Amino acid sequence: MTVGNAIMAGIIYALTEVFALSGTGHLAVVNKLFDLNLTENHLLFKAFTEFAVMLALILAYRRDIAAMIRDTAGLTGFGKRPQAKDARFPEARLLFMLVMATLPLLVMVPFRSDYFRLWTSTTFVGAMFLLNGAVLLIAELMLPGKKGLGRMSVPNALIIGICQAVAVIPGLSRLALTLTAGEAEGFQKSYCVRFGLLLAIPALFGSFILSLADARRQLPPPPAPRTPPRRELIRNILPRMASAPRRRWSPRFSGSICFAGLPGSAASAHWLITAGSSAF
Repeated sequence: MTVGNAIMAGIIYALTEVFALSGTGHLAVVNKLFDLNLTENHLLFKAFTEFAVMLALILAYRRDIAAMIRDTAGLTGFGKRPQAKDARFPEARLLFMLVMATLPLLVMVPFRSDYFRLWTSTTFVGAMFLLNGAVLLIAELMLPGKKGLGRMSVPNALIIGICQAVAVIPGLSRLALTLTAGEAEGFQKSYCVRFGLLLAIPALFGSFILSLADARRQLPPPPAPRTPPRRELIRNILPRMASAPRRRWSPRFSGSICFAGLPGSAASAHWLITAGSSAF
């Protein structure tokens, strides 16, 4: 895969992921159409594209993230508390609901190896595209809700989280399912979009870590280091010499020891001289 193909695939993944069109599914289609050979490097490429989308979401919602951290610090006593006596820390509540909605995703972690087999089937991905389009159509036809953050409960967050967990199937969009689930529970569309994109940040981070770990396990083992000749001499020959029975010293034996580690030409000359001297 060339650099241009990688850039094109990354842009398509990012756009379709943010606009509720299933980035993973479109990546499978692009891989099939342009023969990008992503099958071998799927996990590594997927990891870094998800990491890039996660960074973009963090940059886009940096103020919301800072507000959640500030409110949570104030609630726990590590930061400045609001001056109003009836303050309920809305951003800390949002962070808690995001944590609750992320929990169902943990159930799908043991089955992540099965998603790759589904990803390689463009027929299956195409069928999921149709289902994803039907979900978006239902979300568009729903009456607008009126509930906001203050009225979200833990069961509401868990239902949205279950929809996000189902969206790991290639061809289904995480944002499309969470948006539709939020609207079905009576929440405002703008709040559902905000909640769904913020919910994608921990999901993308977890997928990035798992994909890197899986890609590392698929790497071939490194070749065994070759032992240098001098180390072979020390490891094999010298212990045998030390354990051998003692014998009377002779020039031939001492010369063999001294010249055992020399290259071929020097060793050959030594053996010729030793053989010639033994003839006299």
